[in-house]
Amino acid sequence: MTLFSIIKKNMQGNFKNYLLYIASMIFSIVIYFTFVSLRYNNHILNLFEDDKKIKDVFDASSAILMIFIAVFIWYSNSFFTKKRKKEIALYSLLGVQKRKIGAILFYENLIMGIIALAIGVGIGAILSKIFAMLLLKLMHLPTIISFSISMNAIINTTFVFGVIILITSFHGYKIIYRFKLIELLQTEHQNERIPKESLSTALLGIILLATSYWVALQPIGSSLWLSLDIWSMYIVLGGSIIGTYFIFNSFTVFLLMGLRKYKKHYYRSINAVSVSQLLSRIQTNAKTLTVIALLSAITLCGIGASYSVYYHNKTLIDKTEPFSFLYETPGNYLDQNIEKMIKTSNHTLEGNARIPLIKVKAELNVKGIMPLDFSKNPGDLNLISASTFQSLSEMTNKNLKVSLQDKEAIALDANKSNTFKTEYTSSEAKLYLSNRNYNLQFVGKIQDNIINDSLHEFTIVVSDEFFSTIANEQKPYILQAFKVSNDKNAKQLTTSIQTLLPNKTTLIAKYTAYRAVVEASGLVIFAGLFLGLVFMAATGNVIYFTQLTEALINKKKYTTLRTLGVSKKEIFKSVTKQVAFIFILPVCIGGLHSIIALRILSNALGMDIFIPVLTTMIVYTLIYSIYYLFTVHSYNNIVNK
Repeated sequence: MTLFSIIKKNMQGNFKNYLLYIASMIFSIVIYFTFVSLRYNNHILNLFEDDKKIKDVFDASSAILMIFIAVFIWYSNSFFTKKRKKEIALYSLLGVQKRKIGAILFYENLIMGIIALAIGVGIGAILSKIFAMLLLKLMHLPTIISFSISMNAIINTTFVFGVIILITSFHGYKIIYRFKLIELLQTEHQNERIPKESLSTALLGIILLATSYWVALQPIGSSLWLSLDIWSMYIVLGGSIIGTYFIFNSFTVFLLMGLRKYKKHYYRSINAVSVSQLLSRIQTNAKTLTVIALLSAITLCGIGASYSVYYHNKTLIDKTEPFSFLYETPGNYLDQNIEKMIKTSNHTLEGNARIPLIKVKAELNVKGIMPLDFSKNPGDLNLISASTFQSLSEMTNKNLKVSLQDKEAIALDANKSNTFKTEYTSSEAKLYLSNRNYNLQFVGKIQDNIINDSLHEFTIVVSDEFFSTIANEQKPYILQAFKVSNDKNAKQLTTSIQTLLPNKTTLIAKYTAYRAVVEASGLVIFAGLFLGLVFMAATGNVIYFTQLTEALINKKKYTTLRTLGVSKKEIFKSVTKQVAFIFILPVCIGGLHSIIALRILSNALGMDIFIPVLTTMIVYTLIYSIYYLFTVHSYNNIVNK
């Protein structure tokens, strides 16, 4: 029998075991090829030739995928290597040279990798147009795009995965040289002891997790974060990771020991066997379960955060950009021409306003962070009169009321973050004019936009009397605002108005802001979704390979149980319970991590993300359940035949 006939026979015999691994490799290659092909797609490049951020997202996503997939393939390959140690030992006992055994493992992995690479690149090339259309759809752009195959993407993907496959193949080749024959033969009998309970380690795990959660949920500007500085991040990340490991390494032992003490349940059917098998390997699998929990948290955070941004940004624009067009008017004649242009367009004029503002030099004395718009234009702020504010409030359907005395002010600060916020209570603004200075006392803040957020200028409301006083010293400038129907689809009208304005005048258009938001959020959800799917596939595969390995080790035990009269139905129930424990625990811990992380995001953004996060978790649980059912089926086929 030749070397390659042995390889062919092995691959055919292990096809079912390799199927999910190869499928996951193909899926990973397709996703990686997708990002690389979009990076080189001429249609995409022409659409965003001036936007470097688009290319950066594709490059960053490709790099993350490359590193993660390399680790995943190495990890998966290690499971197959462990599973085949006894087979390798038998080859050695039959007198096959180590060099030939290594060659068998090398070529098997290489051939599988080449097959997966060829299929993955082929599917990726075929689906590249669909993925490009999906990206454009998420970004609310025309999806008319020609089919093309990027040679640069094929070369890039082939090179990256070729290197990964070669490295893992060499890893398989060296296994025969890394272990003694007795170690290869006894691999199934290792780590079978029942662990001892460690109350201190279990409590430490809970304390570390609770501490990391508590620190994470404190406002970043709080005295705790300021005093701990960078150590806050170390506490949060380190406490979460180490605490998770201790939970799986020690706390789960207490759970399982508790089941042993619950005699009524423990001695029912073959529950004693299930609990004993879980106990014998729970500490061995602690690192794997920790990885699964962290991967689940990363997946849920990535998809949940990107979907939350996409979910809210489409509706948020109506609140942040109340007017369709806004510009500093050079004169009434131009305003009249623009109004005529709007009336002759496909859009209905719903309202217009002239907004007098006074720009002054100022200094803010506030608590917390400096207002974002003031930070962008340090030393400058706008004054708006209370009557003008009232008029704009009614026009934008905000119905806000203000009542101010002389030297009182209200800040217009739309920042809704509960983490990065500005406190105006007992704060003041110092205004510096050419003749004299003024001190204004803040009496509150308004977080609704009555002027477009894209103006990016910090504005405060003052009394009409004070505004008139300042207007006598410094001439106001006028913003002209128009509100039209269907302004999110006003590309042509926006371009036409821009041509009428002087070169130095900046047009603030709701359409422009809307396009920027949907394109950015569409790109984020696209990248987050596909990265999350790869992480999700990896999570499911890691558990699958772990349980498959244990099924092969436990096969003889279940054969003995069947000999003793245990039915296949009882064995199947035992398998479902064991696998459920391994599946449910890490996803619960990972879900808890993600809830805390997404809670921090919710506070930072100042938005309710309950619906998108709940949707993400439901979908994740459904997909995760499919992996569970597939694992139970494979496990049962091994031990219950």
